[in-house]
Amino acid sequence: MRINVHAGHNFKVPGASGIFSETVEDRKVKDLVINKLKALGHTVYDCTDETATTVRGNLEAIVAKCNAHSVDLDVSIHFNAFNSSANGTEVCIYSENSASKSTAQKIANEIEKLGYTKRNGGISIRNGLYVLRHTNAPALLVECCFCDNKKDATLYSAEKMANAIVKGIAGQTVTVPVSNPAKKDVQYMFEPKTCRVGNENTSVLLLQEILKARGFYSGKLDRKFGKELMIAVNKYQIERMKQGKKLGNGKGDGICGQDMWKDLIAI
Repeated sequence: MRINVHAGHNFKVPGASGIFSETVEDRKVKDLVINKLKALGHTVYDCTDETATTVRGNLEAIVAKCNAHSVDLDVSIHFNAFNSSANGTEVCIYSENSASKSTAQKIANEIEKLGYTKRNGGISIRNGLYVLRHTNAPALLVECCFCDNKKDATLYSAEKMANAIVKGIAGQTVTVPVSNPAKKDVQYMFEPKTCRVGNENTSVLLLQEILKARGFYSGKLDRKFGKELMIAVNKYQIERMKQGKKLGNGKGDGICGQDMWKDLIAI
């Protein structure tokens, strides 16, 4: 088979956040899926976009990369988030008549075996999703699980998720060695900056998204580190201190340093 695979979003326009970051984890799963499919003899193209600075630009770049190849299947990898209670997996397709429906159901069935609930029986019809509407080949979008749900996050393993997706596509999976994990970390893993009052950048936006998903922050997602975000950081640090985890000065210093980032998204 000839297959396009991409991870959704990028670090300039990040995806969902919660117990872990969608943007970080969908790239791990994407890399594993590509390597495993290649090991099984398939031709695979990585259509992930890392450079667009708007949501629309990111979607257009992904579709352009996908449509540059003549393939049998387009695979988009995502993680969901909602209210910390919603959970499970689903694979989205354009319509009931989509040529990708059979493969989508197989992927959902394999992910269910990992312990996840199949939402809507595993298949969701989403004809409004840009990638599903505009790619030339049969397409599907895997919402692996909910990154803001404790049950789903506990079950989650990038390796197991990739195995389920590959088995759903190819009928089997394979273990592949990681040739240079240090280099991969440099290329794909997000390295958020220390954030404090007055900063305005993508790291601040991700911090706002994560703390909002966890109920510590209720302000705007505007990339600006103001007083309200500082208070949210303080609350998070103090709460973690009560749980035995010291972050910053352990009293709530209002600064999100590398120790807090590691605690937030386990990077």
